[in-house]
Amino acid sequence: MPGKSATLKIDTSISYEDAKTLVGTETIVNVEFERLFTPGAYTNVKVNFDTGERGSAVATQTLTKYDKAQKPADDPTCAGFDFVNWYTDDTYTTLFDFENTRITEDTTVYANWSEQAPVDIYYSA
Repeated sequence: MPGKSATLKIDTSISYEDAKTLVGTETIVNVEFERLFTPGAYTNVKVNFDTGERGSAVATQTLTKYDKAQKPADDPTCAGFDFVNWYTDDTYTTLFDFENTRITEDTTVYANWSEQAPVDIYYSA
């Protein structure tokens, strides 16, 4: 349908692959799922921000299931360390994608830190 657009409402309880099968892949250019709200169908989920033992606390976010978490406005702080970024795991292998990750269950993201270089201070008498 070049030049035309349509809104397709699909219950998000089915998978993206199942939705493509229902509609046919040749006609899909971009599918944007729109939630069909059923009372009680969508529960709250939490996103916890783990800054380790040394980092400043970051408030937990409570979202409706399938929403996206917001990157905290301020980076956490820690004396002697620089905040690197938020990761999906505590081994810091995968960055957490705030723009594209839909939260479907309680989730923890992990702060990674890099140690600041020591500063030498010299006094002369």
